[in-house]
Amino acid sequence: SKVVEIEEGESKPVYSIRVLSDCHSFVANGIINHNTEARLSKIAEEMLVDIEKDTVDFVPNFDESLKEPVVLPAKFPNLLANGSSGIAVGMTTNIPPHNLKEVCDAIVYLIENPDCSVDELLNFIKGPDFPTGGIILGTSGIKKAYRTGRGIIKVRAKAFFDKIERKKVIIIREFPYQVNKARVIEQIARLVRDKKIEGISDIRDESDKEGIRVVIELKHNADEKKILEELYSKTQLEVSYGIILLALVDNEPRILNIKDLIFEYIKHRREVVRRRTNFELKNAEKRAHILEGFLVALKNIDRVIEIIKKAKDPSEAKKVIIKEFSLSEEQAKAILEMRLQRLTSIERDNILKEHEELKKKIKEYKEILSNPKRIDEIIKKEVLEIKEKYGDDRKTSIVTDMEEYADRGLYILMNKNGAIKRIENKINIREKALKGYKCIKISGRDRILVVNKKGKAYIINPEEIPEKGKKIKDAIDIFKFEGNYITMVTKEGTIKRIALKDLSDIKKGASIIKLVDDEVVSVKITNGGEILTLSTKFGMVARFSEEEVRPMQRAARGVKAIDLIVRDNVISLDSSIGSDFYLVTFTEKGFIVKSIISNDKDEFIV
Repeated sequence: SKVVEIEEGESKPVYSIRVLSDCHSFVANGIINHNTEARLSKIAEEMLVDIEKDTVDFVPNFDESLKEPVVLPAKFPNLLANGSSGIAVGMTTNIPPHNLKEVCDAIVYLIENPDCSVDELLNFIKGPDFPTGGIILGTSGIKKAYRTGRGIIKVRAKAFFDKIERKKVIIIREFPYQVNKARVIEQIARLVRDKKIEGISDIRDESDKEGIRVVIELKHNADEKKILEELYSKTQLEVSYGIILLALVDNEPRILNIKDLIFEYIKHRREVVRRRTNFELKNAEKRAHILEGFLVALKNIDRVIEIIKKAKDPSEAKKVIIKEFSLSEEQAKAILEMRLQRLTSIERDNILKEHEELKKKIKEYKEILSNPKRIDEIIKKEVLEIKEKYGDDRKTSIVTDMEEYADRGLYILMNKNGAIKRIENKINIREKALKGYKCIKISGRDRILVVNKKGKAYIINPEEIPEKGKKIKDAIDIFKFEGNYITMVTKEGTIKRIALKDLSDIKKGASIIKLVDDEVVSVKITNGGEILTLSTKFGMVARFSEEEVRPMQRAARGVKAIDLIVRDNVISLDSSIGSDFYLVTFTEKGFIVKSIISNDKDEFIV
């Protein structure tokens, strides 16, 4: 059918009705309404894996019209990774979420070391890992909760100080778990209005698809550290989170320590793997039994055909086959239902091959069921698969105090495509460098300067760089924001020097050099008295004192540093302290040239 006419109609009420139909739609006043479809994510499907293999018990639902599982097979450790919260009569549970990688490692360790202590497991599970990030202050509350099943931790928002257009600001990038951002902004505004906190001039919510960003603008003479501490004490930027590890064990509520909680998951998975293996064994034995009947029939195929031809009906043929060849009723029925094409030599070979494979599987299933260690090996393998497939980096930091947190060591990595990553753990710098990364080590208090080919500069706080990475288009170099000057050279031989203090207030991609049909190729942080060396594609080198390039404002174009011949261009800028040094040049064809650079010549060919 086709739509032949469309006309506007008046508004009609739509009623919620139940339709006893397999079709997910209903009609209201002549209009077909479709229900919204919802699909499980891949990680949610891991909760249901093998549910069809008799791995869990089923019971009638509320009206006994259907059956529902008592528990799920849970290949994914949901209670440990996602946590749970709820209340009942006289009891409450509040299990925090944890990092999946840490949980999987703890599960494997407990399987391998069943007599380990809770403190040993704390080497793997550092503490709760909230999806909203934040900072957990101290470890005493974590240890108490994991040892006894009850504890209280303090969770704080991640905030840092910055300058925007020469104004001091506090930027909040992560809030404590289950804290409403809008409500906190209202709290701060109310405290400022009631003059309970002084020194704040404005508050803006600049959150977007890249993440949360709340900017608190401060007055010129405000003490940012004091204001931040007041915000922590008077708002929900710092909250207490109570941990209660209460769960149902054999339908009885029990408060567990972290070891008991992990052990109950392992115990559940052992039962699931055992029942699944038993289910697969029964199916394999059932199929092997049928194939054995086929093999008997194929060995005596002429007699089987004769019996079938002489029999009055299938029932009589089945009885004769059972009696003559000592087969079961299932085997005889399968022989009678067998298609004639299975009598070919290829099909006979396939039946033999399938039977041999089933015999191996049956032997393996029996070995698994008779050996608990084999079951544990399967659990470990499946847990590590979950870790590899879905594991991610920790979002919530754990610190003893904020000063220590601010002074912690960080690594900032940038690859040739401009992708920047922040890593808080120790890394192999040599290994990363060989993979094309530039690595710099900073503290949590430092800021980072990034410059791209278009002459734009970005000043970034470490907390703004996610561990999964952030890409800055056409980025060519990255530095710790410290020193006296930034010196850059363009492809066409223009050089420019800017005082770093003039860049302290820039934020999102401010232009620091005016370019016309040109691009920045190299950047260096200099101290004001260094020797600069420019190298070109055709092997020309120019060398001069940094002092010969006067500092300029951001809008300036720079000055000519070297005269280039046709099709030549600048490829690098190097800086050094002192008179003579070596310059090592690599060519496109793999040659290496080592040159002595001295004060005697300002320009020469390598």
